[in-house]
Amino acid sequence: MRFGLVDDDFYAVKPGDYIQAGSPKKSLQSDSVNGRDASSEPPRQVFDNGCTTRQSMLEGIAVATPKRIDSSLDLEQLESSFSPGKSPSKRASQHNQQTNGNAEDLREVARAYERFLYDYKRQQRSPLSAANQLKFLAESERASQESMNEYYRRKLEVEGPWVSDTQKELQQLCQYYKRIADQKDSEAQKRIQELRREFHEANLRDQQSIEVALRKIEEIERREALQRQEEERKRAEKAKEEEERRKAAEAKAQAAREQEARDKAAREQEAKDRVAREEAAKQRAAQEQAVKAQAAEEQQAQRAAKSVQSKSWPDKLFDTAQARLAIIHIIKKQVKPQMGTNPTLMQSIFRTKMTITQKIGQIMSSEKKVIEIGRALDTVLKNAKSASQEEYAICMDLLAKSVVKQAESEIAVKTDSAFPLAILCIMIYRQHTEFLDVLLGRFIKRCPYIVPLYPPRFESDTDDDFRKRLGYREIDDDVWEDEIQYTERMCGLIAIYAAIVQTTIIPNDYGLQNGLNWLFLILSIEPRRISPFLILRFLEIAGHELLKQYRPQTEEALTFLRNEFVPKIPAKAIAGTTRLQIFLDSVFEKGAIPPPEGRSLGN
Repeated sequence: MRFGLVDDDFYAVKPGDYIQAGSPKKSLQSDSVNGRDASSEPPRQVFDNGCTTRQSMLEGIAVATPKRIDSSLDLEQLESSFSPGKSPSKRASQHNQQTNGNAEDLREVARAYERFLYDYKRQQRSPLSAANQLKFLAESERASQESMNEYYRRKLEVEGPWVSDTQKELQQLCQYYKRIADQKDSEAQKRIQELRREFHEANLRDQQSIEVALRKIEEIERREALQRQEEERKRAEKAKEEEERRKAAEAKAQAAREQEARDKAAREQEAKDRVAREEAAKQRAAQEQAVKAQAAEEQQAQRAAKSVQSKSWPDKLFDTAQARLAIIHIIKKQVKPQMGTNPTLMQSIFRTKMTITQKIGQIMSSEKKVIEIGRALDTVLKNAKSASQEEYAICMDLLAKSVVKQAESEIAVKTDSAFPLAILCIMIYRQHTEFLDVLLGRFIKRCPYIVPLYPPRFESDTDDDFRKRLGYREIDDDVWEDEIQYTERMCGLIAIYAAIVQTTIIPNDYGLQNGLNWLFLILSIEPRRISPFLILRFLEIAGHELLKQYRPQTEEALTFLRNEFVPKIPAKAIAGTTRLQIFLDSVFEKGAIPPPEGRSLGN
């Protein structure tokens, strides 16, 4: 920072009045000798510090430190320089020699200050640091001014009256520099306040800019979120519309395909009906001949069996069984083929079959459930009967087959499930008397031991023929069920038969008398390997009621069974014989047969 010059009206000073660096020093005395008044000029000899101009001199003096100025003065030397015997000219010369070194120091200080100002301007970091630097410079200037004041005061005191003329100028110069220092200090304070205000305003502007930027960012993000939501909504709507169009197209195509399929099926069905009607007459004639031939063959076989077992087989019972088998044969060979030519009727029969299968599968040991299923099946049969006798016969046959399948699958492994099914059968054949013959016909066809009958083997029979007559099931081509599976299945059918005949909680048209007849008849036949299993299962279910209703006859049959029948059982049936013997021992020991589990239905 450079300081301003003194006003011209205060000092009539010219730049050329100063002594150039390196010129000889002039004393006050020499000026007086030359005829000039020293008091009329500025004290250039006193301030001769090697500066080329007043501006440079002022800058050198401003940055000069009190230490350097004070170190250049030796008060004792100054006092000795004014001792008697020395002329003013010598004293001035001596003083100039002493202060010559101070000029070099001042010039070095000026150069250092210039470098400092240059570095300061380059390294200025913030408004506050610049303000502090200005304050430091103002304080340095003030300290320099005070040092100059002290310097001149002491010099005036030492040099005495010969400098009295210059004292006034010195005071004026000091006042001038004081004003300059005060002005610079005031400017520095103002600059500091301005810098602080600018810094505060800059901070406020930055903060406001940041807030504005944040608000803009939030607004942009909000717009982008709304835009994304709108795009998602449009995409969803577009996808929904495309899906609806696709579904509509698929539905239309599906409807067209279904209509085409219906038309094609109608055409094909019409052709089939025409062909079926043409072949129906031929088939009926062939079927009638086949039925007659089959009936003749069966009658021949039954007569042969009757001749073998004439001593133990009542003709009436045999005829009844034959009549029931004939009913099944007629339904299978005559009624079903006739109904097969009517697609509408076959669809109705198929729906009836699904209903019967579903209801039989839902049966459980609950009186309420059994009654509900019985009413539903009664309605099915009544509807079929109102349609036609053929449909009625087929529906009864379907119901009987469902009962047989249930007995073979579930009752064979869970005996107590036979009782609700038996009650259901009784409820049905009390409303539809024809159903009893169809049901027993299906029982006899699947299990000849219900007659009871042990089918004979003819000389012309193969192993497969004999297995079919016994009721074995063919699992696959030339693959038959084993003897254990066969025995369990036959016992399941005997269980449902025994459960039917022993039921007394509702009126029963096929009751205990038939069960007692079965027991006597099977005991009158030569035992087979399966005999102990069948008799044991029958007694476990129906023995309690037989002993209760027909005690003398039942005790007689049990005694005959224990003493005469069991010893005749083949040795291969050791497992069944052992179980039957244990059962009989318990009965004779307790004098009673325990009631079977599950006989009483729940609510």
